[in-house]
Amino acid sequence: MSKLLFEKFLTNIRENKLISPTDRVLAAVSCGPDSVCMLNLLCTLRKKLGFDLGIAYVNHNLRPSEVKNELKFITKTGTDLRLPVYIRSVKIRRTGAGIEAQARKLRYNSLSEIAAANNYNIIATGHTLDDLAETVLLNIARSTCEEGVGSIPVKRALDGAGITVVRPLLSTGKQEILDYLKNRRIKYCHDSSNLDTNFSRNLIRHRVLPELRKLNPKIREHLASLSRWSEEKESCFESLAQTALKNSCRCNYNYMQYTIDLKKFFKYNSYLRWKLIKNIFSGFGVRDCSKLIDETLRFITSAKNILPLKNILLKKKGSLLVIKKR
Repeated sequence: MSKLLFEKFLTNIRENKLISPTDRVLAAVSCGPDSVCMLNLLCTLRKKLGFDLGIAYVNHNLRPSEVKNELKFITKTGTDLRLPVYIRSVKIRRTGAGIEAQARKLRYNSLSEIAAANNYNIIATGHTLDDLAETVLLNIARSTCEEGVGSIPVKRALDGAGITVVRPLLSTGKQEILDYLKNRRIKYCHDSSNLDTNFSRNLIRHRVLPELRKLNPKIREHLASLSRWSEEKESCFESLAQTALKNSCRCNYNYMQYTIDLKKFFKYNSYLRWKLIKNIFSGFGVRDCSKLIDETLRFITSAKNILPLKNILLKKKGSLLVIKKR
């Protein structure tokens, strides 16, 4: 099992070009089984490739009684492996944005800062096949998925940072990881918050996915495949939408204004029309604009000629639609 898991790990890294010998890799280790397994595999791979390796641990200050043990664990792990350990502490507000979303944002901000300050160009996280399946189900439950069911990319560049986040365990299931750790007698820490089904992801993990696996034991693999194909289709539609934008719109950058030829606009299918409007709003710096897009599409087919939206003015002139940032 140990050899098979390492081969899968190595294949994922080679096929997706995640790590090269000249890279400096920062392993994000929470002390849980997934990230501890990843660190162990990275240490084995390091013997083959020779890249530099460091460990980062982010304390979210949510579980004071468990964090003490984790700090001891991560410090000892670094000493035993002769690797540098970087520890950051963040404070999460219990009001406003959800705890999960805050934790994720602060964690990646901390990892990015550690990497930049210490010249690491790769951040490796321990996301698994189970995490990917959970993410797809969460996205389906939470949104209308206009632009696909979402995904956890196997790698992504952090904007303007020269740092890439890689996920070498993304094709590996949780049970494979637990078996690997058990067979090699590798210790890890337990996070009690992972059992709390008040958190959406835990609800999916402990209640929804087990029931779906009764219907289809390969449900995780199928959801991963759905995610990949959705991503491919979305990439294709994005290319088509960019072409549609060029063919049916005129842009005056000085006045932050787009003029759409509605005769050409209505030759595109409904989703391309949605994407075209979305790209215009994105050009204005508007995010989370699904509701604005829907309002715009309703306005186009209405009897109205003017519609003021938040920071945007829509105006119809015959067969033209003018979209202007205010």
